Amino acid sequence: SSRRIGVYVSVLSFLAVAVLIGVGVRYTTGSQKCRKCNFFMSYEELATELRAAGFKERILITIDYPNQIGGNLKRYFPEARIFGGRH
Repeated sequence: SSRRIGVYVSVLSFLAVAVLIGVGVRYTTGSQKCRKCNFFMSYEELATELRAAGFKERILITIDYPNQIGGNLKRYFPEARIFGGRH
């Protein structure tokens, strides 16, 4: 029984360290460090997919960090109210 507890504690400790390392790597190399990511997104295609999914130009709530999805979609949905997490 004490061997199982030791293995269990070892596995949990390994997972905790792996999560901390993963979060650190994601922070240093993630998209929040990208200054040109807005240029690589196809907002026209995203707007087309939103229309196909049934969006009817009412209210669009976006979680748009680091990209300004809400502001860039405003030109495709001029009648919509767009709320972004950034503002």
